[in-house]
Amino acid sequence: MAEEPKVIDDDSPAVPRGSTLSEAITINVCLQVAGVLFASILLDGGAFARIFWIACIAQWIGVGLILWRRKISLTVFDRVFLKYGVLILLLVAIALEPLRK
Repeated sequence: MAEEPKVIDDDSPAVPRGSTLSEAITINVCLQVAGVLFASILLDGGAFARIFWIACIAQWIGVGLILWRRKISLTVFDRVFLKYGVLILLLVAIALEPLRK
């Protein structure tokens, strides 16, 4: 007989404690503020700042889609994306930047 799939909820030990939605958004905003400050002081003619802004906008579009579709039942990937999505998308944007030219 097949086992039933496990449902991950906030009380599950697989989900780290303190991974609430407001905490994830707070971490996300702090990372973005620090990234904007760092990108604005680089002397590269604004290239990194442009890439970082693209990553920030893409991350907020992703956050909006996640919260619109499944605000109540967030998966583990959703929680990671809500916290650190800007860093993931920044790496993707940096990797895709040479293709723009």
